[in-house]
Amino acid sequence: MKRLCLLLLLLGGALCSNAQGINLTESTDYATFKADSGKVMIEFFIAFQKAKLPYQVQNDTAWLEVDLSLSAREKSGAEEKENMRLVSSEKPSSRDEGLLIARMPMILPPGTYDFTLLAQASNGETIGKGDFKRIKLKSYDSDSLRVSDIELAFNIFKSENINSPFYKNSLEVIPNPTAIYGNTVSTVSIYLEIYNLVRNLRLNSDSLYSRTYLSRNDLVLEETERRKVRRRTADAIVYVEKMPIDSLLSGKYEYHFELSDSSFKPIIRRSKSIFIYNPNIKPEMVAERNMDAMAMEFAGVSEELLNEMRQQIEYIITSDERETYKRVKTLDEKRSFFERFWATRGGPSARRAYMNKIEEANRRFSQGSTPGYKMDKGRVFIKYGEPQNIERENAASNQKPYEIWQYENLQAQGNVIFVFADRMGFGRYELIHSTAIGEVFNQNWQQVVNQNNNRANRDGF
Repeated sequence: MKRLCLLLLLLGGALCSNAQGINLTESTDYATFKADSGKVMIEFFIAFQKAKLPYQVQNDTAWLEVDLSLSAREKSGAEEKENMRLVSSEKPSSRDEGLLIARMPMILPPGTYDFTLLAQASNGETIGKGDFKRIKLKSYDSDSLRVSDIELAFNIFKSENINSPFYKNSLEVIPNPTAIYGNTVSTVSIYLEIYNLVRNLRLNSDSLYSRTYLSRNDLVLEETERRKVRRRTADAIVYVEKMPIDSLLSGKYEYHFELSDSSFKPIIRRSKSIFIYNPNIKPEMVAERNMDAMAMEFAGVSEELLNEMRQQIEYIITSDERETYKRVKTLDEKRSFFERFWATRGGPSARRAYMNKIEEANRRFSQGSTPGYKMDKGRVFIKYGEPQNIERENAASNQKPYEIWQYENLQAQGNVIFVFADRMGFGRYELIHSTAIGEVFNQNWQQVVNQNNNRANRDGF
């Protein structure tokens, strides 16, 4: 809903609102960065549609003053508050279109906070309000490598204008709280900060290696992949990237940032959802670019292998494609199906990235004659990627062994868990509970892993 409202906003439609004013949670983003004395800076970025703001017009000038108030309440009850005034002055003809962007920073000790953002006109009338619950501010003051959140921007450029509200580290970073690109904004601009490079003595290299890329439907777009080398010459550095997206299809994507040492195993990962709107780029145009390459990929592939491939793509195939494959009969028709299937998903690079996941799932999760991609753990790994944390509980007198996979900020869902249990005791872990949308849900899953509760083990699912 949030992205739909914002897309309508950018296309000239009305910003979704209610009688109490604009819901600022639908047009606000935030990111956290390191501050002095062990504290954390959280920056809120707000996009106001100018046409919805109470501009005053006098002579040849439209002017506006908006009072912004940001309050933070820690779970102990302690509260902090920041206020600022947003001032805008422009020609009356330009106040009916476009966005007015604001940046609202606050420095706090690490902890978990509820934030409330309030925007009021100079006469005290409420323009909009937004509540942001249970935001965890993690400490960056550590001997371990740390990376800030990703800040999405409309543009980033060198600047000496220290009075700009968007100035930091010799740059002006113009935030993009909408996370929408394409059409008139053809480049995704990324800002983040990397900390504790020198003080981290556990790194086995004088250099660090960054890898960035876009993915769609959990498939890596190899043509967007970039790698850079960073020397460890300063304890904190700024990372800026500009990624062109004018040839990509409209839809939701994920931007990924990874940092590795000389072993090239990622130490830290960050990701951020973006939405691309390119109405002039059609699926058939993208497919046409990839068809010749895909024909080479499937030339000479046997029918037996094609049928195995059909099972492997079960987690990403659409219902229409599933029905289409049921109707194909000949070997050439099956090859053509897979050529078209992968051509519309990014071509050989997308297929290669997905098959790498299949191979990794087989390597890690196979059980006997059952390949790993058919196991519950393999399916979750392929569909959702590597979990941020895994809690493992061994077998005990009163419980079966189980694992809890934790994912942070899963796309469109937030924090979710998957619980796998070895119910039969043969090392075959089954998914017994998850908080992810569309997955099996059993709030009594702990009874399932309880050895003494035989009925729960029989009837849990």
